[in-house]
Amino acid sequence: MLVEVQQHQGSLTIRRCREGRGRWYEVERPERLSPSADWSLWDALAGQRLPGSTTITGLLSKDALPGWYGRVAVEAMAAVLQPSVGYWVDQPLLDRAVQIGLAEPERVRHEAAEYGTRAHALIAQIIEGQKPIIPPDMAATIEAFEDWRNRTGWRWKLAETLVASHTLRIGTQIDGIADAPWPDPSIAIVNWKTGNGIYAEAAIQAGAEWTAYGETFGVYPREAWVVRLGKTKPAFYARRVRAPDAQAGIFACLREVYDAQREEVWTK
Repeated sequence: MLVEVQQHQGSLTIRRCREGRGRWYEVERPERLSPSADWSLWDALAGQRLPGSTTITGLLSKDALPGWYGRVAVEAMAAVLQPSVGYWVDQPLLDRAVQIGLAEPERVRHEAAEYGTRAHALIAQIIEGQKPIIPPDMAATIEAFEDWRNRTGWRWKLAETLVASHTLRIGTQIDGIADAPWPDPSIAIVNWKTGNGIYAEAAIQAGAEWTAYGETFGVYPREAWVVRLGKTKPAFYARRVRAPDAQAGIFACLREVYDAQREEVWTK
């Protein structure tokens, strides 16, 4: 087991762990517990492997995904076969086109995930006051972030912060946390996206993060945002979640489905 990150938050020590392709969160009582902290709510979760928020939202059907897979696969096959237009296509070439086509969607997804990881890491460094060197392929995304950050006027406090929820029984990571002074001082949490759009499950994830922040720190954010940052153009698309508590309720239902799917359904 590899502990990727460990952070101490109030009455909690939270870890994100990995083993093989599996990833989960753990919570435990810190060695030095503040006299005002209440650990009792978390007792039942000690020693458990808690799923992340995206593990739960991953249960939702992604209607556009099958079509995207098919389109990317066909385009990759066509690129292999294009030079042979007007000529006979033998079986080895056809087999190669099919093999490349089938593998291409996962290659593109992996590349997009790597890009997102790099973007998140650079943004976290900037929020923490560092001045990282921005690779040319990340310039548009970072410029979009800087543009949105400047427009908000918020004071950024934390990045990539681990939080947990004892009611939802999850751990998760919040990409950005800021002081939002207008119209009254409060907290805003933000989830960065570098994909092609903002989908409904992002609001549900934000609701879970809103709940986890409140249960970890004892105060709930006033605002929860999802911000898509462009890859090729320095543009952003920001959406504020209308009712994070309602989205958290949807997430709680998904959590029950997740638990039910892991139960034995057949009689012995």
